[in-house]
Amino acid sequence: MEVTRNRSKRTISFSQKGLIDRMVKKFGLENAKGANTPMEISTPKALSMVVEEETVKETIPYQQLTGSLNWISICTRPDISYATSILCSYNKDYKQQHWEAGKRVLRYLKHTASYGLNIGKEIYKDSQVEIQAYSDASYGEDMRTRRSQGGFVFILGGAISWQSKRQKTVAVSTTEAEYMQMLVSHIGNEITYVASQIDRCGAVSSCIARTQQTSSDFSRLVLAPSSSSLLRSSLLRSFVLRSSICLHYPDRPLTLQ
Repeated sequence: MEVTRNRSKRTISFSQKGLIDRMVKKFGLENAKGANTPMEISTPKALSMVVEEETVKETIPYQQLTGSLNWISICTRPDISYATSILCSYNKDYKQQHWEAGKRVLRYLKHTASYGLNIGKEIYKDSQVEIQAYSDASYGEDMRTRRSQGGFVFILGGAISWQSKRQKTVAVSTTEAEYMQMLVSHIGNEITYVASQIDRCGAVSSCIARTQQTSSDFSRLVLAPSSSSLLRSSLLRSFVLRSSICLHYPDRPLTLQ
């Protein structure tokens, strides 16, 4: 991992260009054209609808590729978390289409090898430390299980925590998919933990998180008394009621995929 410090801007950057270059060579993509995006919009649905065909040869190192991509996405590249999560779900039943999709992600990394995390931007707003929590979910995009894909990212001077993962149960609406994602991402718990660490540093004693949802019905669902039947939803509701979390509905559609 490469660490670069900019003293004048007071930032630190983390990248894995060396590892990406070795992966490109290992999987024989030195002369391949770079890609501008990790995955086409239609690819996740297409991969879940691949018809039964002859399994690719065992010599194709698909799991090695997805494992390497997963390591990079966890460490410094949240921009490939969604694509990597989709590919890893086929580790036990991959076909040629999945292999090609995995190589496209690597071609994207080749094209953006210098990208990485940049930490140290302004974190104060009105004398308070503001944590931005973005949460989003698709709706039943996996044609095999009809489960939705959810994701979140926490930003405090840069991305500090992120994840993209298929939800464990089927949602019957976009609002429910986003609500379920809010619960499984443990936004309230994450904010409490970060706030406690900030307090230990003696910086400030309060934090505000803005979570952007794409459904206007989301806030009403969180605050509704009927939504407090589960302990996890009750905890989320309590965070909102005491203003530890400020739900924000964006002016334009937001996607984290």
